[in-house]
Amino acid sequence: MGKNRQRQRGSRAGCEPAGPDGDVDAGLGKRNRNAKKAERRRKKQKEGSEEANKWSAALRDLLGVLAWDDADEEETAGALLQLPHILRRLRSSKIDAPLLPLMRAISKRLDSGLQVSSAAWEALRESTVQDAEACDAALDANMHEAALKQLCTLQADTASKAAAVCMARILGFLRNACEASSRPMHAFGPTQLEAICALAASRERLPWKAALELLLVLSDGEAFGASAMLDPRTGVLPPEMLSLIARELDVANESDAAPPADAAPPADADAPAEGGAMIAPTSAAGRVRRVHWAAIALNLCGVIEANDAAHVLAPIADAALHVLSLTVCGAHAADVAVDVRVLAVEALHNVFAISAADADNETAGAAASSTDVARAGAHSAAALLFQRAVEQLKPEQLLLSEGGLLSQLVDLLKAEAERSSGAASEAAISDSSVLLGRYSSLVGAIISSSAGAARCHDAIWERLLLGLALGLPNVPAEVQDELISLMSLLAVQGAADDAPPLAPPRQHALLQAAQRWVESAVPEVRAAAVSLAGQLLGSCDGGGDALDALEVEMREWLRAEDARTA
Repeated sequence: MGKNRQRQRGSRAGCEPAGPDGDVDAGLGKRNRNAKKAERRRKKQKEGSEEANKWSAALRDLLGVLAWDDADEEETAGALLQLPHILRRLRSSKIDAPLLPLMRAISKRLDSGLQVSSAAWEALRESTVQDAEACDAALDANMHEAALKQLCTLQADTASKAAAVCMARILGFLRNACEASSRPMHAFGPTQLEAICALAASRERLPWKAALELLLVLSDGEAFGASAMLDPRTGVLPPEMLSLIARELDVANESDAAPPADAAPPADADAPAEGGAMIAPTSAAGRVRRVHWAAIALNLCGVIEANDAAHVLAPIADAALHVLSLTVCGAHAADVAVDVRVLAVEALHNVFAISAADADNETAGAAASSTDVARAGAHSAAALLFQRAVEQLKPEQLLLSEGGLLSQLVDLLKAEAERSSGAASEAAISDSSVLLGRYSSLVGAIISSSAGAARCHDAIWERLLLGLALGLPNVPAEVQDELISLMSLLAVQGAADDAPPLAPPRQHALLQAAQRWVESAVPEVRAAAVSLAGQLLGSCDGGGDALDALEVEMREWLRAEDARTA
C-alpha cells in the first residue's frame, strides 16, 4: 500500500517517482542548464571584447595615418571620414577613446590640403553632434579657433565648390560647439562675424544655410546673451549688421501669398555654374533664408535693452514678425517645408512665451500701448518685443482668422487621424506629430500671455473640438501632453470669475469629449487627461446628461465617492 501511495503521488505531480536516481537526474539537468548559460555569457563577452578590440585597432590605425607624413591626401581623408563611426562603436562598447590626443593629431593635419581639411571638419561635425565628450575635447584642443581661422581664409574663395563644401562643414562644427558650450564665444571677433555674415548673405547655395544656422545659435540671448554679435563697447548691434538684417527682411520682396515650398526660382534668375543657382526671394530657398533671418532678428531684438536702439529695431522686429506669421499661417502654410515651419513656430513661441506675471509687470498688461510701457519705465527688451508682437499680429486674429493657428492645428489633427487609419505616408507621421506639438505650444503661449485671446476661449474651444471631439490623436506622449496642457489652460481660464460662460451645447460637447480624451490617452499622460476631465467637470454645470456620465466615470477613474472634490 505504501508503494502504491507513493506511485500515485508521483503520477499526480506529473513527474518521475521520487527516489535517489530522480534526484541525481534533476541535479544534473540543472547543472547542464547553468553551464549552457555560462557558456553563452562567455561567448557574448568574447564577442564584445573582439568587437572592442577591432574598433580600438581601427582608431590606432587612424592615429597612425595622421602621424604619417607621407600619407597622401585621399588616404588621410578616407581615414578621417571613418572617425564618427569608430567613436560610435567604441562608445557602444564602453571603451574610452583618447579624444584629446586625437583632436590634436587632427589639428596638425588641417594644413595638408583642402581635401584633408574638408574631411577633418566633416568628421568633427559628425562626431561632435553625437558626443559631448568629443566636443569638449575639440574645444580643449582649440579646434574652434582653427575653424574660424580657416573659414576666414576660405571665405575669399567663392568660385571653388570644394571650398564651399569645406566651409559648410566648418560652420556645422562651429554650430555644434556653440550649442554645447559658451567657451567658443570669445573667438568670434568682428573679422570672424563679418566673414560669417558675408556667407549668410550670399546668394550661392553653399554654404549660406550653414552660416545662417550658426548665426541663429549665436543670436540666442537665452544661452549666451548674444554677446558675440553685439558691439562690446555699446552693447548694440553694429550698424552694418542692422543694415544686413533690414535688407534681408525687406517685406517688399515677400508676397502675401507665399509660393509652394518646392517652387523653382524664376527663369531669369542669375545662375552661376559652380556655386548653384541664385536664390530668388520667393523661391523655397528664399523662404528658408528669410525665416532664418527673421528668427535671428527676433533673438537679437529680445536681448538688446538699449532704449536708444528701439527706433532702429522696431521696423526690423515688425518685418520679422510679418515673415514668420506668413510662414505659420495662411493657405500656403502647409506647403512650406516642415523644418522651416518648425523654426518659424518656435521663433514666435519665444516671443509670446513671456510669463503672464512678466507681461503684467513689464508691459502693464497685454492691451497697454508702447507709450504706457515707456511711462511705466519698463525697459525689458523681451517685454517690448512681446508688446510689439501683440500690437502687430493681434493674437485673436492670429488664432482665429481663416488659415490662422487654430485652423493649422485642426488640419494637423486631421492629418494625424488619416495617419492612424493608414492613409498617410511614413514620412508624414513624424512631420505632423512634430508640427502638432509645436503649434499646440505656440497657441498655449499666446493664450496665456494675451488678455484678448483669453476672452475668446469659447471660439477657441469650438475650433479645437473640430479635431479633438473624437479623442486624442495617436501621437507620442509628449505631443498628447502639449494638447492636454493647452486644453487645461483653456479650462482654467474658462473657470475665472470674469470669463464669459460657455453655452450649454458647448459644455455638453466638452464633457463628452473629455471622456474620450481619457480613454485615448497614452499611459504616460493619462493622469493629466483625468485632471483635465476633473477641471471641466468642476466648471461645466450646464452639460446635462454628459455631466452625470462623466461624473460616474470620474468615480471609477479615481475610485472616490466625491468626484468633484477628488
